[in-house]
Amino acid sequence: MEPWPSSPMHSLPPKIYNTNFRNLLFAPGLNNTYICFEVAKWKNNSLKPCYWGVFRNQPSHLVNGYLEEPLHAEQLFLSWFDDQYLSRRVNYHVTWFMSWSPCLECAEEVVHFLGEHENVSLNISASRLYKCEDEDQQQGLQLLDQEGVEVAVMSPEDFEYCWDNFVDHRETYFRYWKGIRRNYYALRNMLEEILWG
Repeated sequence: MEPWPSSPMHSLPPKIYNTNFRNLLFAPGLNNTYICFEVAKWKNNSLKPCYWGVFRNQPSHLVNGYLEEPLHAEQLFLSWFDDQYLSRRVNYHVTWFMSWSPCLECAEEVVHFLGEHENVSLNISASRLYKCEDEDQQQGLQLLDQEGVEVAVMSPEDFEYCWDNFVDHRETYFRYWKGIRRNYYALRNMLEEILWG
């Protein structure tokens, strides 16, 4: 696994997935954001999956002696998708399963991207809500919702789906952790309060 891929990773190790996607109400120390994504094209009135993978945020790092700015997982996906695959003649539906919901800056970039690419629709399901008590971060989620992005928290079934499709699980079954459903309901209520007050 490359440390800072410009192309997506194919899968996550189980320990990385279980640590970073656990739907905790408070998660100090979990600073990485992962996106497990699926891209589908509309063809003959149905969606045909065509690309999938995983992106992780890229912290600041040295390149040729210069400190590069950090890049968030959302920025990496948008850049990769725009550079590699996006065609204005095709309608796309993108699904993100995220370890953290987008920050305000990324939400604004996503809204701008979708405004320039009306042939792309996006669903986001997040394991955890990023700084959900902060009004700026709440505004980012509201912007996404107003743009028509379906914003949700990951359900227990979503975690199992991601395990089956984005984790190198070596034929082992997903094990629900303690509190997964209780935390899902709590996070869903928090998100509904942010979006619809």
